[in-house]
Amino acid sequence: MQPVSILTIIALAAASQDLMEAKTAEEVLAEAERYTVEVEVVNAIGLNLDEGGNSTGTGFLVDKERGWLITNAHVATRSPASVEISFNDEKPIEARRIHVDPVIDLAVLEIQASRIPHTALDAPLACEALPAKGAAVLAYGHPKGLKYTGSRGIISGFTDRYLPHSYLMTDAQIDNGSSGGPLIRTDDGRVVGINTASTESEKLSVSFAEPMPAVCRILELLRSGKDAGARHLNIGLARIGGDPLPIVAATYDKQSALKAGDLITHVEESGPINNYADLLDLLRGSGETAMITVERENKSLVVPVRTHKVPDPLEAKAVDIAGLVISEAWFVDEPLVSNSYSLRVHFIDYSRAAGNTEAEISSRVVSVDGKEFSSSEALYHYLNDKADDHEALIVLRTQTLSDLEYFAYDIIELPVSDVRLLHSGGKAQ
Repeated sequence: MQPVSILTIIALAAASQDLMEAKTAEEVLAEAERYTVEVEVVNAIGLNLDEGGNSTGTGFLVDKERGWLITNAHVATRSPASVEISFNDEKPIEARRIHVDPVIDLAVLEIQASRIPHTALDAPLACEALPAKGAAVLAYGHPKGLKYTGSRGIISGFTDRYLPHSYLMTDAQIDNGSSGGPLIRTDDGRVVGINTASTESEKLSVSFAEPMPAVCRILELLRSGKDAGARHLNIGLARIGGDPLPIVAATYDKQSALKAGDLITHVEESGPINNYADLLDLLRGSGETAMITVERENKSLVVPVRTHKVPDPLEAKAVDIAGLVISEAWFVDEPLVSNSYSLRVHFIDYSRAAGNTEAEISSRVVSVDGKEFSSSEALYHYLNDKADDHEALIVLRTQTLSDLEYFAYDIIELPVSDVRLLHSGGKAQ
């Protein structure tokens, strides 16, 4: 008999460990039922281009000790909302949104830890790396109201087509109601993504999930008490052809050490950057200045670059004028746009006076009564000081598809007797 080598023994031991960690589909589903929850949201007014209205979705427990759960931002909303979660066969529990991300489709919810059932467990997260193509996965949640339901498939690939997002792609079915739920690798039961969206046609059906490494980075920053908010460089980014690597196309900070044509490869001492989404992910927690590694004229350089904070959706305020909801623009690259007309229409309540005007969602607010305002709070205080019979004259600018003009302008009148200030992080109005 041939002697067994040490390397063979190690390999057999590793294989035995893998077998011990391997789980059946029944075990994966049983565990998922213990950490997955239903999410119910009441949201009458939409901010940050939310649609408004009541909705349901899925979430899952990630920190039992802190009472933290995660779901999609589009489930928890970026607007004034009341949120409740329910474990299987348990009563609803009021939840507080402690982080709603402006870049990736993620919201972190907090509930009283004492309300969590003793049978519940933390979802095992695959934070280290993306799953391999072809890996068997299970999308779990409440699709179309079918509670605690799974759909099997594989990891089809990875795409950054919808920048600044990077998504896992899967053929596991993700429907309305399962958004925010876990996408689970079936061989070990670890969660590799958050079910987010799907696209379907006669010849193609693909679902998308937020990858777990980016989500885990945000959770780790929150746990350590650091700023988990998104940050951006005051530059315009581009890519060449199908190459996703971010290249500086233009700089809007005259003192910036970056130059057009720089290829951004690292942030601080991070691993290599593969795309725009990686850059945004690695800028989190970097502070007001980040050390950026670039390739310039075939040389590698490390340069200090100022960053700016992307507005926090939960800190947004808005003024509601007779159903016309106006707030600051919240796009990632908003600082690159002219500071003029920084307010825009986020929502229109068509059952109120604003619904009978020419106002359109996304229109910029040029002036109110001939005055230009840079914040919704300043606009609210101006209108709130007016007599109840005052009619505000609002000039709106809307981008057109005309061959001759970039913009069209409308002038509308609305009563200030019906005005209020909204807080995005507050409860449903």
